[in-house]
Amino acid sequence: MDKQHQTEELKQLLRGTYIGISVFEDLKEHLKSKELKEVFAQILDNFKTHERALAALVIAQHEEVPRDLGMQGKLSQLMQAIKSMTLASDKEILSEALKALKMADDELKEFTERHYTLREDVEKTVRIMQDDYAGSYHMLHKFSIEFR
Repeated sequence: MDKQHQTEELKQLLRGTYIGISVFEDLKEHLKSKELKEVFAQILDNFKTHERALAALVIAQHEEVPRDLGMQGKLSQLMQAIKSMTLASDKEILSEALKALKMADDELKEFTERHYTLREDVEKTVRIMQDDYAGSYHMLHKFSIEFR
């Protein structure tokens, strides 16, 4: 795949990161547990670090950084807002957060499967994101076990 196509896909990952930030901010608002709110804050910090790293990769290719979610992202955001209004417990919120992290990780895996060769800076960023998603998933999964 050419460099331009890879950059467009990096922009899509960035939009996905915007969605992740939006989802976790929305879910965090509905949490009751102070401890869980702190964990969600850490996860949001990771997402925001990913946002900066992906934006830097796009800029390095002399491309414009997308600043919004795009139409699909806005629709996702709306659907998530509606869904989160129906969540009654921290257990339900955890379940949604775990699904969101799984979706983010799946998108990242699909990106790496489509690109056998990545620039070193892109590969490093992707690995960090994968590690962060795994760590976040593990933290939330531990909480979900406690709620059983």
